Amino acid sequence: LVILDEIGRGTSTFDGLALAWAVAEELVRRADGSIRTLFATHYHELTILEGRLAGIHNMNIAIAEARGELLFTRRLVPGPADKSYGIEVARLAGVPQSVVQRAKSILHVLDSSRSASVKQQTGAALQGLLPGIAATPRDPPDPPPQPEAVVEHPLFTTLRDLDTDNLTPLKALALITEWKLLWFQAKESPPKHNP
Repeated sequence: LVILDEIGRGTSTFDGLALAWAVAEELVRRADGSIRTLFATHYHELTILEGRLAGIHNMNIAIAEARGELLFTRRLVPGPADKSYGIEVARLAGVPQSVVQRAKSILHVLDSSRSASVKQQTGAALQGLLPGIAATPRDPPDPPPQPEAVVEHPLFTTLRDLDTDNLTPLKALALITEWKLLWFQAKESPPKHNP
């Protein structure tokens, strides 16, 4: 029995993912797949190994929602987790509410700025680069298109949630700089002048 927890933490995202992926493949390969393993990971990309490598099965802890709060049921259910609950876990661990709210705001900005095409390209790149991982008929079909909802720009949400009563001029300048980098980067570099 092998129990692994968060292989690849403490390094860059792709280094950690590559290491965790290779460890999972090695455990499946050794002893003709007879090594029983519990492999806890935060790399959602690894869930595609189920059905592509013999003996791998995704499980997650069921989450219930009550009155806007998450409840960790401590019940193991089949399938991958639907999302990460790191910020909620931080809140339950006692991280100050101001930090939790700021983390939620930053996460919203990051999620909003990440395009669907980048996600698809990353998934396709992983499938194409890693041996033995090719698209199979077991891949779930694309979800049906949903009607487009009007989505407010993340800057409006961030501004609305900003506590201006406790904002110093220096912090305001730092926020403006951060927003410029996140949302208003120039698409083209200014022309260079040759002497």
